[in-house]
Amino acid sequence: MRVLILADTLFVSREKPLLSLLEIGLADEGVQIFQAVPERVASTMDLEVFASRVTYSPRVPRLFRSLGVRRLVDALRQVERLDEPSDIDIVHALGGGCWDLGLALSRELDAGLALDVWRMGLIPRAAELKTVEGDRIALLAPDALLGERIRAALSTTDALRASPVGRKRVVDAPWGVLAGDMRTVLPTSGTRSLMIVGSGRSADHYIALLTGLAPLLIAEPETRVFCDAHAARRADLWPIARRLKLLSNLSLIEDLESRRDLLLAGDILLYPEAAGEQRSVLLDAMASGVLVVAARDPSVPLLIDDTTARLVDPKTANAWQVALHDLLADPEGSCRLAASARAHIEKHRKASEYIRCVLSAYDQLMSDRAPSVQG
Repeated sequence: MRVLILADTLFVSREKPLLSLLEIGLADEGVQIFQAVPERVASTMDLEVFASRVTYSPRVPRLFRSLGVRRLVDALRQVERLDEPSDIDIVHALGGGCWDLGLALSRELDAGLALDVWRMGLIPRAAELKTVEGDRIALLAPDALLGERIRAALSTTDALRASPVGRKRVVDAPWGVLAGDMRTVLPTSGTRSLMIVGSGRSADHYIALLTGLAPLLIAEPETRVFCDAHAARRADLWPIARRLKLLSNLSLIEDLESRRDLLLAGDILLYPEAAGEQRSVLLDAMASGVLVVAARDPSVPLLIDDTTARLVDPKTANAWQVALHDLLADPEGSCRLAASARAHIEKHRKASEYIRCVLSAYDQLMSDRAPSVQG
């Protein structure tokens, strides 16, 4: 089986570790991997020895999408390990920004199309996606709740259409990670480090978080706070940090979410988002013994209060302050929470199960292919 992994800029900036895990896992199962990523982020990604990479421009206007498809097909023709672009069996698009390109490319190559529906906001778009005869589309749900809601949306949309064409199915493929060595939870010696990740869209959540952090940083001025630079700029956090006198404690890191080496060296991961989005960084933190304090989000089943994370009302500074105080004041309780989170990941979010589910989706797309006509 030959699979083209197609990712957009946003997905690459956040989920390089997940992309790498996916490609390695598929290659271990004998899948031939080809990779297409935006030109401007290609240099930030390691290329696995078994994969072949091409790049594309995400800035091609919708009116000229056929030109973008032709350019990508021409690039695939130059790949040594691929006789013809039409030999691609599956196009797997990760990130809503490349869905349209993935759909057009799958039609051009007569390939199956897998679309990761990684956030609740993509469900209406997935349900309303118009198919044509010959389309074979699998909507991959990174958790069970997403799967349920995609199926409900599809059922409603298809009921309004007189005669849906093409094939569109939903496959549960919960994201998984490898559980590495368990780090020491809140070591008693050394400088504490807190990591803030997210998109920065909910500025009020970030302001509440920094305000809740201020008393802790005043009491423990050696504590370091690292925040994703894009999120900080989007939420305009620098003036808030200046007003709260936190500038000496705060460092901004570009693409922090993908810097797992740095993130997993932290003591506590702070996630102020409540947008119904999947983030593999939460899985990695839980699997490694990094405590997670996150915004309460009923659309993300992974976040279970006092089982996988400490959950808070993200708009309330006091909620962040109390949660952090409780964790730091109760080392034994913090260790229990870290152990519970790791056990949950080991039981429900194994990397091997994720790869198995993705392969199952690919197999279903292959079986949906119309049989060739014999002359």
